[in-house]
Amino acid sequence: MDKVLLLFIIGGLIGFQIYKSNSLKKNIEHLLIEWEVNTMYRDEILNVIVNREYRDNIKYLLAIGKVESGFDKFALGDPHAGYSYGYFQINLNDGPNHDKISTLEMAIREDKGEYSELANPSIIKEEMVKIRRGEKSFLHDTEIQFHLANNIINIAKKQIKGQGYPIKSEYIAYMWNAGVYSKMSNFNDWAFSRNYLEKFNKAYQEVEEALNKIFS
Repeated sequence: MDKVLLLFIIGGLIGFQIYKSNSLKKNIEHLLIEWEVNTMYRDEILNVIVNREYRDNIKYLLAIGKVESGFDKFALGDPHAGYSYGYFQINLNDGPNHDKISTLEMAIREDKGEYSELANPSIIKEEMVKIRRGEKSFLHDTEIQFHLANNIINIAKKQIKGQGYPIKSEYIAYMWNAGVYSKMSNFNDWAFSRNYLEKFNKAYQEVEEALNKIFS
């Protein structure tokens, strides 16, 4: 009898997790449709975002992707800053002589994870050049972009905590926009001088409304 009850409980928990995952995917899909995300990328985003690796940062990832590019996989911006690319506009600036560490390379150094393509620095430099030229690169891969963005958020969290501040959505927005090694003491000046935070807060609120009932 105990074994039957245990199996029943395990089955119920598995069923609940499947239901929760399906609900998460459905709600995010509705959000992406509302945001008019390109249908060519929508399924790729949905298949990646529900990965448990991104559970802690899922709201940040969604809000940042909305603000930075409207989830445009091949978006290329900030030419005066050495270019930024993709869903999250990850910065490629590695200095005028290409001998500095770009934000993208910081993200790779944080954790290569399962992506062996990211292990060779010289190849990464070549791919960055291709992106700047408007050419396709394996760095455009949706899974890789989300993995790198998640790593950057984790770096930002470490910096925020290390400077004695709590993790708040507005601080994540600051570190993302101003740079992950920015001083938290400059947050107020940044917040008053830019409209980035207003855009981020709007997107983040929309994400919270869509997902909070699932995680609560």
